Amino acid sequence: MKFRLFLLSFATLIASCQTSSETIAFGGNTIVFYDGKHGIQVEYYSASGRSHLWYPGNDRSIPGRWRLRSDRNEVCFKLPSNVYNPVTNKQLGSWDCKSLDRLKRNVRSSCSGDPFRLAGGKIPFVIEKGRGQLGELKKTCS
Repeated sequence: MKFRLFLLSFATLIASCQTSSETIAFGGNTIVFYDGKHGIQVEYYSASGRSHLWYPGNDRSIPGRWRLRSDRNEVCFKLPSNVYNPVTNKQLGSWDCKSLDRLKRNVRSSCSGDPFRLAGGKIPFVIEKGRGQLGELKKTCS
């Protein structure tokens, strides 16, 4: 089974509403973010370097890995090779690193723990593309 998902602005975790000067905290947190190309995405990052992405249209969360680069200015993500990015039209499976400053722009809320239980693979409902469900998700994770 191939999954559609976003990697370009893959999730980062922030303690609350952020500005470009705030530090991003990883491990044991969930974030809700939005961008116009992919829509709403929710991701849980474990302290052990595992991630679980809830992406629009998917019927379960996508397991992956995350790590900070040694300079702490970039975060790198790796998703399974059977994952497909519908925006770039590419198969994934390799490590891909992104600027933390760039990723912060899409964060809409964050919270401690895994309130949506994404680590178990199940999701509460299928996210529709667009902003329609953003308020509901932010209420659970704020």
